[in-house]
Amino acid sequence: MSETVNKSNELKGKVETYIDKDGNLVVWRPLPSLDWERLMELPEEKALAELFVYQTSHGYEWLLPADFGGFLFTPILGWKVQRDEKGKYLSAEHIYRFCGFHLIDGLRKLPTGRGIIFYKVK
Repeated sequence: MSETVNKSNELKGKVETYIDKDGNLVVWRPLPSLDWERLMELPEEKALAELFVYQTSHGYEWLLPADFGGFLFTPILGWKVQRDEKGKYLSAEHIYRFCGFHLIDGLRKLPTGRGIIFYKVK
């Protein structure tokens, strides 16, 4: 089975993601058919899981603050995450986190054409 590699730095699903010149993960160009009213009513984690379903099945994985000793805020995405046989986080090729106050506020930018950024921290 071949391994997914983000060679073009772009993945298209319900939202598009790409890596900018500074190495940050940019989310933009959501599908026009998305039901934003319903997404905004969902808990943040469920809304994110729905929006990122394609990306998280093609190389990205959601990480928890506990994976880093509880010192980072969520949401955190890792690229090519390695875990041990018990599922404990070992490493990731790249780590990205949203640095805003609240991601739902960031998600409100998407339908207006503005992207949101997950900053590269590793």
